[in-house]
Amino acid sequence: MLCILHLSALGQDSSSNLFNKEILIKKDSVLFHQKEVILKNATYNLKTISESNNQQIRSYNSNDLLFYILIFLMLFLSVFKLIYQKYFTNLARVFLNTTLRQSQLVDQLLIAKFQSLIMNIFFFITAGIYVFLILKHIGKVRLNEWSTMLFCIAFVACLYVLKYVNVLFFGWLTGFKNEAENYLFIVFLLNKITGITLIPFLFLMSFAKASLVESSIVISAFSLVILLIIRYLRTFGTLNNQLRVSRFHFVIYVIAIEIIPILLIYKQAMIILSKSQ
Repeated sequence: MLCILHLSALGQDSSSNLFNKEILIKKDSVLFHQKEVILKNATYNLKTISESNNQQIRSYNSNDLLFYILIFLMLFLSVFKLIYQKYFTNLARVFLNTTLRQSQLVDQLLIAKFQSLIMNIFFFITAGIYVFLILKHIGKVRLNEWSTMLFCIAFVACLYVLKYVNVLFFGWLTGFKNEAENYLFIVFLLNKITGITLIPFLFLMSFAKASLVESSIVISAFSLVILLIIRYLRTFGTLNNQLRVSRFHFVIYVIAIEIIPILLIYKQAMIILSKSQ
């Protein structure tokens, strides 16, 4: 009986060993087949030495705040136009009237001090954001540097406030106060139109593709140059009728008082931004 049990145990061990060998053979064949498939696959590079690539942290610049600012400006302009529709109508009619002979409309705009102040502040904000987006496009600032945007808005506001004070002071000093007020009226009239004109370009410069941003910058700059030419032509026409100013002296004034200071301030601002980076 012991021999029989021993023989039966040997039979079971031999059969289990054969079964295990068959499983191992099958596993080896499957692994060999998988290895051949991987080696033949062009997407796996197993024949060369592995290399490690240093991954840089991706910088994410969110422009959500800029989107909400521009939407708020659009909403504000719409509500303001709805409330003061007559003021906008007079503003457009005086702008389209090249000779400014509609003295009644001009007087109505001069009386509306509050509306004029709000529109001037609106121009300061839109012009400051426009300058900020130009600096961002040329690589001087990043999109999330909101302190730079506030600096640009404050820069535009201070520039025109100083211009307003200086023109009134020299007008009072020389005895040409009415002429100085007429000059400032034309300047800030064109500024209000400029603030409204810049709104669609701000959206394009903020959220459009790179090629479209280039086109919007060129078109906006061309529009601003046209508005500046209109401003200088109207200013010269008004001053020439009242003061008999020659074209040469007017060109000297424009270069010395308006163009050169802006270029100097721009150069100094670029030096400050380059040092801060």
